[in-house]
Amino acid sequence: MFNKIRRDVSSLFLNTPSKQILLLTFILFVFAAAWVPAQTCTVAGTSSIPDTECQALYALYNNTDGDNWTDNDYWLTSIDVGAWPGVFVEFVNGGWHVTRLAFPGKNLTGQIPSELGNLTHLTDLYLGYNHLTGEIPSELATLTKLEFLYLDGNQLTGEIPPELGNMPNLDYLSVAYNQLTGEIPPELANLHSLTELSLDSNRLTGEIPPELGGMTSLIGLGLSSNQLTGEIPQELGNLPNLEQLSLFYNYLTGPIPPELGNLPKLRSLWIMANDFSGDLPAFLADPPEEVDLKWNRLYASDPAVLAAMEDKHEGEFISTQTLKPENISAAVVTDSGNAENRVEVSWDPISYTADPGGYKVFYRKTGDTEFHYGGMTHNKAASSFRVCNLDPGAEYEFMVNAVTWQHKYNKSDLYSLDTSRVTATAGTLARAFIPNWKQAPGYFTGIVVANFGDTDFGVDLSAYDPNGVMEPQGQNHQVVHAGRQMSKLGSEFFHGNPYHEDFSWIELGAENSNRMGSIFLFGVSDTEMLDGAEAQSSYAKKLYFTRPLDEGFFAGWGPEIQMCLVNPTDEEVTLTCTLKGSNGESAKSHTIPARGFIKGDAEDLTNPEHGIVDGYLEIEVTDGPGVVGFSRIEFPGVRTALGMNAVTSTSTRTMYSAQLAHGLNIVTNLRLVNTGGVSRSVTLTAISDDGTPLAEPVLVDIDNEEIYSADIGTLFGLEGEGVIYTTGSLVVESDGSGIIGDIIFADGDTLEYAMSLPLQDRLFQEAVFNHISNLPSVFTGLAFYNPGNATANVLIEAFGIDNEGKIAEKTLVLGPGERIARTLMDQDMWPEFPTQSGGYIKIQSDQPIAGQQLFGDTALRYMAAIPPTTRAEAMFD
Repeated sequence: MFNKIRRDVSSLFLNTPSKQILLLTFILFVFAAAWVPAQTCTVAGTSSIPDTECQALYALYNNTDGDNWTDNDYWLTSIDVGAWPGVFVEFVNGGWHVTRLAFPGKNLTGQIPSELGNLTHLTDLYLGYNHLTGEIPSELATLTKLEFLYLDGNQLTGEIPPELGNMPNLDYLSVAYNQLTGEIPPELANLHSLTELSLDSNRLTGEIPPELGGMTSLIGLGLSSNQLTGEIPQELGNLPNLEQLSLFYNYLTGPIPPELGNLPKLRSLWIMANDFSGDLPAFLADPPEEVDLKWNRLYASDPAVLAAMEDKHEGEFISTQTLKPENISAAVVTDSGNAENRVEVSWDPISYTADPGGYKVFYRKTGDTEFHYGGMTHNKAASSFRVCNLDPGAEYEFMVNAVTWQHKYNKSDLYSLDTSRVTATAGTLARAFIPNWKQAPGYFTGIVVANFGDTDFGVDLSAYDPNGVMEPQGQNHQVVHAGRQMSKLGSEFFHGNPYHEDFSWIELGAENSNRMGSIFLFGVSDTEMLDGAEAQSSYAKKLYFTRPLDEGFFAGWGPEIQMCLVNPTDEEVTLTCTLKGSNGESAKSHTIPARGFIKGDAEDLTNPEHGIVDGYLEIEVTDGPGVVGFSRIEFPGVRTALGMNAVTSTSTRTMYSAQLAHGLNIVTNLRLVNTGGVSRSVTLTAISDDGTPLAEPVLVDIDNEEIYSADIGTLFGLEGEGVIYTTGSLVVESDGSGIIGDIIFADGDTLEYAMSLPLQDRLFQEAVFNHISNLPSVFTGLAFYNPGNATANVLIEAFGIDNEGKIAEKTLVLGPGERIARTLMDQDMWPEFPTQSGGYIKIQSDQPIAGQQLFGDTALRYMAAIPPTTRAEAMFD
């Protein structure tokens, strides 16, 4: 238009300077007609809306980046304000007023201006599905004529203003799909005209206010996908017009209130993916048109209700409920041919086996009040679990919970109700397994047996070959006196057993005591290749090797990785070894005879042509009681060795290492494996010795069946000077179960003194470190980490060899988050500690802590790290 005007007037005015001035004046006049002064909102040619309403429109434009709205034609011009896109005006009470604002999906960004509260004649406010941030202004509560308020689909934060309950004409309120926090204001119950309340998909917490049961006009109530807790208020049964109730994907608990059967118009009941439990009410025999109760802990004893629910859920009602298992039984284990101090608890598996979880088994001595956690199966198809290390001859009670971990359908961990209790009496034989004994020339295996009880016990040591046949001279009987420890080479226990290049495994059997602790150390005769592990006291149907391949941290060092799987029972077992990596998987089945074993590298145990990189090895027993596993990793070129027990999938979400180190010649390498069935988010936190963070926590996402590896120094950006310039602890926190892992310490340039430890998934208050080695060239070190919020007082007692009994005592004080690492002869420990190789250390703490022990050469040529022996119940009665 302006080009046409310019052409029309140019012939008249461009010939003289005065004409040019007139042209300029005319053009300025035209622009002045098109652009009005700020905050002028005309309507109907000669009128305007009130200044306060005009200011509100200008504030909306300026606060929400009006220049980049999807449709902003005519805004802030002299064009009739009723023609501004999204603005509707009406003649009300003798004047023009804004009555509606509609901006759905118009690319509004920024914050909702409080000036909107000046639009006192507004009946409709639509700001949904934009990019609005910040809080909901409480000034909106002054809009007493408002009937429809849509703020859904933004990024609003903060709490829902309780003042919104003062809007008497409000018919529809939606703030869904935002990031609102805090509790649902009970003041919303004052909205007696409200027919729809949608608060879905926020981060609201707390309980559902029972006051909402007074909103008698309500037709739809949406509270799904929040973080609500508590029970469904029975008052919601007082809503005569309610047609839709949506509460799914929260943390709600308790039974379904029978009062919901009083809702005559209810058509949709969506309460799946919570933690609801108790029996379903009778009204569900004649259910609403749409019902979804999946992924809870619900059942129906009424056959009519059960039939109706299975029909509504297309046969997937019971099969999605985490219910308690039935037909519980318990019996002493006799896998060795004798009654052992372990009990097998059995049950009928529940129908819901699809999503990750298992069964947790708890036990207590008959007459005690406290149950102890005995362990957990690896999935919900399992029908039994063996509880170990029970007091010989003692009677125990057992119960079971079915557990479903959070998954893509439910963000809650669900625990079934407790089963009935069953009893069994433990046998008298305690067993432990050393799954790898290499007795070729130049190699050694040292075996340690500690008696931390107050009575003597006899221990039988038996060595078996791959076929389960006892080795020649492969049996030995020893007596370990109360409070004493015995440490010998394998060849000393089994005199005359001929050397050979193959491996054996060793069983320890102690009569009438569960106070036996045992570790083993292995290496070469000059002790440079040294590491060790704790003797295993239980076997499992599912195990994992976290580092089966010569890749990652091992790459370029030429490791020889031998994994050994031992069947310590009197039954044949069949298992599948599956190598899983980022580029696929490879599996192979094996059969192991009673008391036999198999060994080999990843190619031997799976497929020689597997081609897997960056992988881990899963062992699953498909027939038989279970196996134990051990990985022996040797680096001949650098005279270094690592020993790593196979691990089970953990049911905990937090794991610890009491040792973290970084420096010019030491690295800490972390490896995590996700066995949980779904993707996990894991937070890694490095804590300094004084309890303060070493760096900002790091969040990593690990897909199902994937591996995460990192150098701790690089991960946290640790810097400094000196040989070892950073020490501390590591905390690994996952948003769900199934993460397992380990750490390796070594010289980053030469791989000298490499040692490995599994991440600790269980804290302890009582523990035993089974060996002391305090020699001129060898030290024993202890490290403790207190992850709690209370100060921990840690009593450390050292016991000698022969008849010396307790030879030293010390109490260390760990503040919240603090770590202490000491050698036995440090100045603030026992600088005069005697020179000895033997004895053990007893730990008692008044708070749960993590800890580990290490042995090392003072010249740092070799080192071995070993976790403590712990129990679920008291170790030192």
